[in-house]
Amino acid sequence: MENRKLYYGKILPTISYAVGAWFIHDPTGRPYGNRTRWGLSKSSPAIKLLLQLQLACLLALSGARKKTAGIVLEKEVHVLPILLKLHELATNHRCRTFSSPEHIAMENYRLSLHGLPADQRASAKPSVLQQHPYHKLRTHAREHLKLLRDEQRQRLGFEGFDTVWSCPKKQKKLLKDFTFRHVLQVASEQWDLYQRRRAYEGGIFHTAHKGKFTGHYLSIYNGMSRAESTMAIEMRSGNIGLNANRTYQMAMKDTTEITDPMCPGCRKFRHTTEHLLCHCEALAGPRTYLTSAVGHNDFELFMTRDCQIAAAWAIRYFDVEQFKHIKDHKEYSFPWKRR
Repeated sequence: MENRKLYYGKILPTISYAVGAWFIHDPTGRPYGNRTRWGLSKSSPAIKLLLQLQLACLLALSGARKKTAGIVLEKEVHVLPILLKLHELATNHRCRTFSSPEHIAMENYRLSLHGLPADQRASAKPSVLQQHPYHKLRTHAREHLKLLRDEQRQRLGFEGFDTVWSCPKKQKKLLKDFTFRHVLQVASEQWDLYQRRRAYEGGIFHTAHKGKFTGHYLSIYNGMSRAESTMAIEMRSGNIGLNANRTYQMAMKDTTEITDPMCPGCRKFRHTTEHLLCHCEALAGPRTYLTSAVGHNDFELFMTRDCQIAAAWAIRYFDVEQFKHIKDHKEYSFPWKRR
């Protein structure tokens, strides 16, 4: 997915510009110390706008249909949730500037406003500045750095850690890696919660709803054309223009009378991706091109190892309205050898 490079190279840097100054929000659910009362709340319009913007970007770069869950797209294209990504960038910025002369001078100035003499400022209790949001952010950065130091000292030893920490480049890398692992763990927990909630609600588990958040599913789409990757993510997510897809049925209510979830070809089973790829009698002839090219008729392998050829075959034979203008192109003609 080449559009992913555009997202990371242009769109995300624009969204996250000066993030350390304006993104005061902890989406991890585990803030250091007391909860920060200043900044963006979960229900604030800014948070909703960020989530809507992230979903729009994911739909554009993946080609998935509307109403596909954003967390599923994030897992498929290997992109962190926007709130966690901004939290990661803001935390890294505050930790890197924690010991800068400018920030130390600002902290001393705030302490002086409370009438504390210079010799008492280092041991000042947090309650003295509890009302100041900047102090809370400093507290978060201090605790984050403490966790980092404790972890790395246990791994490298005190002398080894001091040697690495004295190098600005290595210090920056340690901080970035530590913060990334922290937010990635939270993203994985959110994905596990989504899976449990979907199972509790009786939702269908398509291929994209399975697995772990940390799996590198992006490699499945490597080498695909835009149409192939679009068809692939629709097949894997289950949100595809087939009659058994309720989301598609709802979207087509105002234009057609598609209410029958049965396959229009064989009229025996539900009109699903697995049925058309592996079982539909009406496609028995064309299916021989697919099975002879990959050597099997296994749906799970079609959705993983052989997803490209399965997507090309689906573009040609699924008769999905979205792909009708290209299904007769030469690159989707069969017999078709694995690229």
